[in-house]
Amino acid sequence: MSPQYRWPLIVGLSLWLAMVALSIWAWTATPAEFPFAVHFDAGGRVDRFGGKAEGLLLLPAIALLLVVLFPLLPKLDPRRENLERSMRFYGVVWIGVVVILAFAHASVVLASMQVAFNPVAWLPLLIGGFLMLLGNNLGKTRSNFFAGIRTPWTLSSEYAWIRTHRLAGRLFMVAGLATCLAFFLFGWDSEPDRKKVAWVLLAGIVTAGMVSVAASYLFWRSDPERTG
Repeated sequence: MSPQYRWPLIVGLSLWLAMVALSIWAWTATPAEFPFAVHFDAGGRVDRFGGKAEGLLLLPAIALLLVVLFPLLPKLDPRRENLERSMRFYGVVWIGVVVILAFAHASVVLASMQVAFNPVAWLPLLIGGFLMLLGNNLGKTRSNFFAGIRTPWTLSSEYAWIRTHRLAGRLFMVAGLATCLAFFLFGWDSEPDRKKVAWVLLAGIVTAGMVSVAASYLFWRSDPERTG
């Protein structure tokens, strides 16, 4: 395995082991029919409960699948060299997704067991920080099939890829910053406040994504060397 894949793999496996340890502790500390919170609404309230298997095994299983899958995907990319040149961004996505899954798993377990500290309250801040890290590294990516704004226009034009990702990087950084500011401005104490933060997060992601896709077409149209 390439050394540049090693550090995200080590971090990902460490987070997965922490999730497994938390599940083992919760499994042994609760009765067989203990209900676990498996879904939260936009206001941060539990709106669905499930059994121990769903509450304690599902998210660790997904995390393990991703930890195994991420180092394999570059081998399938026809533009593997470009993906390896985009490793900082790919690593941020790799670790960031596993961190969010681990955070969500801790929220499910601790909220279900009514532990005083519930990490779900900090999830918007975590996602906002993740978006800022993504945005900071988007502009440094190179054309590939697995990471970035992959539209027909960015994949067929290096000019469109570079210009789109520079713009998208700024947009996602703004979306992440807006989410963090909304978290501190509105707080997380009441349901209306939690919904305000959730809407800021959703609006930021949707706007950044839609503008980036539309811009990729316009940049492709303005590429003096475009074909097709």
